Order: sequence, then structure tokens, then C-alpha cells
Amino acid sequence: MDLQAFVLYDRNRMIRLRIDLFVSNHQGHMDSLIIHGFIHKPKAFISIIEVLKIPIIRTWMKLINCEFIDRKNARQSLTCMNQAIHNLEKGRSMVVFPEGKLNDGGTTYDFQRGWLRLAIKSGVPIIPVSITGSYKILAKNGSWVQAASVQCVISKPILSSNIKKVDEAEFISKLRSIIVKEVNTQTDHAITAPRSLKRIRQTNDEQYYG
Repeated sequence: MDLQAFVLYDRNRMIRLRIDLFVSNHQGHMDSLIIHGFIHKPKAFISIIEVLKIPIIRTWMKLINCEFIDRKNARQSLTCMNQAIHNLEKGRSMVVFPEGKLNDGGTTYDFQRGWLRLAIKSGVPIIPVSITGSYKILAKNGSWVQAASVQCVISKPILSSNIKKVDEAEFISKLRSIIVKEVNTQTDHAITAPRSLKRIRQTNDEQYYG
């Protein structure tokens, strides 16, 4: 797998020293491994319970104390979210995929709203993550595996502590737009740019926005 990392702020100084909620689009089953390998800090994931059907991934995710949500069980879902909030408050970063399902490289689905409670209750910054190409690694039904080129963009943090309930839908829509913009940019880059021209771009912009 060829992983191209595009960092829009100084992750080495900022990410390692702070507790964050990483919010990512969800193209394929390998997204969790890609994020875990690129962002070098302790973190766990909130994943759908169906992931437990994939042998290698489920073993790894259990080892790093991930939370598994059953979308058909409201009580279990609430318990899962409360535990994730507890993890953030105790100093462990979390990763969430608000689409709630794999888009398999197609249009990024609308983001669900429930995950935002994690950021608001814990007060941690949100970091948008945009992944492009991961759906090419492992089939959605698990029937094949192959090498692929993947791009992962880590955008600047967004403060979430002052979001009012009336503004939640707009906030989520804007966050999705940030993530989708980078997905589209990397998709266009992969189509038009020769492999030799791909490069990592990194800035030291540490300003919050939102």
C-alpha cells in the first residue's frame, strides 16, 4: 500500500500533546488501520458492530480498546457513546466515522448527528480527516485484497465547546464540506498527476478555526 500523507498543520507538535476527536470519511474497511498508522498517538475508534465479523481487524481493535456500536440497539448505542465520552475525558483520543457506513469510494454520505455529543460533552477539539483510495484495498464484502495508493489528509483542528444545539446541523454540514473538499482534491490529483509528482505538503499553521 502506497500511503501519501498530506498534513495541513504541524501534527508532530500539536496532535501528540493534546486529546482530540478525529472525524473521518469512511471509504473502506482499512480506514482505521490507515489512521492508526499515520497519527502517532494513543487513540481508539468507534466502529459499527459488524466489524467484529472481520477476524484480523476485530482482534486489533479489541486490543486498543475500541468501542463497537450496534445501530439497531438504542440502549447499547447510548452506552457506547457514554463510554467514548468517558475515554475522552480521561485523556484518550477517539476516532469516529460519522457516515455510519462505508461509502466504498462513492459520494460521501451525510454525517449523522449523534457523534457530535462526544466533542460537546468532552470539550476536545475536532480534527477533520479525509481518506481517499482506501476502498481499493479490501472489498466491501471481504472477497478480495490488493495493493492501492491511499491519500490521508489531516486538516486543522476545530473548536467544538461553544456549539449551540440550534447550530449543530450547520456545523456538521460545514465539517463534512471540509472533509469532502480534500477527498475531491486528492481524487483529482491522483487522476491527473504523475506518481513522481506526488509529494507531502506540510505547514506550521497551528491556528484553530471554525
